[in-house]
Amino acid sequence: MDGDNYTLDDMFVSSAAQREGEGREEERMRSKAIAESRRLAASMDKCQHCFNSQDLQKHLIVAIGSKVYLSLPAGVSMTEGQCLICPLQHHCSATGLDEDIWSEMQLFRRALVRMFEAQELDCVFMETHINPRRRQHMVLECIPLPRELGDMAPIYFKKAIMECDEEWAMNKKIVDLSSKDIRQAVPRGLPYFAVDFGLQGGFAHVIENEQKFPHYFGKEVVGGMMDLEPRRWRKPIRENFDDQRKKVLQFAQWWKPYDCTKTQD
Repeated sequence: MDGDNYTLDDMFVSSAAQREGEGREEERMRSKAIAESRRLAASMDKCQHCFNSQDLQKHLIVAIGSKVYLSLPAGVSMTEGQCLICPLQHHCSATGLDEDIWSEMQLFRRALVRMFEAQELDCVFMETHINPRRRQHMVLECIPLPRELGDMAPIYFKKAIMECDEEWAMNKKIVDLSSKDIRQAVPRGLPYFAVDFGLQGGFAHVIENEQKFPHYFGKEVVGGMMDLEPRRWRKPIRENFDDQRKKVLQFAQWWKPYDCTKTQD
């Protein structure tokens, strides 16, 4: 009988230990979720791109859709007409966007391509998603280029991407976006750089070493093509309010005939 008692006791002890272990795991997961939501709240609080954030410079906004807005950079633009497409809410990458936000971004993209075509310019659209844990707001940058440079852009970007990471990179160096978009090409949660040329597809690159990959990578490629000084892309050059206002008014004139927010229901 004693043997049976021991077995029962052991059973109770081990099931209690198991419950305690599960409780600890639940507690750990809960703490992790709380820390994550606090981190997100903190990054949204100070976010320069969230529409409801106090840090958003609203005078730089050119157009507002239902899910997305178009604005100009706060620093000196690399080229006249450089602009940013951002989700109104805090989303961190294109790979995590819902269909309605993604579709509206494409509307803005098509309108910008038409607008720049009228000025005989090409444009590139770039997104850099580094350090996903920092939960930074997604920004799709659009930089217009003279036609002759626009034709060469895929060659420049392909070369730069092929040379940018370690030889032993685990992922394919370059992902072709000509027949699929970034959401189908790169798994959600991975850091990446993506570039599209006008309305054609482009390339994506999964970033293996985030410490070595510069956040200004895409702008550096464009700057090299245009022969600009490195200070133009390494760190934003401050621009005073009057100059910012001037470039917004100028851009708004160009944008008016192509404004995709006016044709939406």
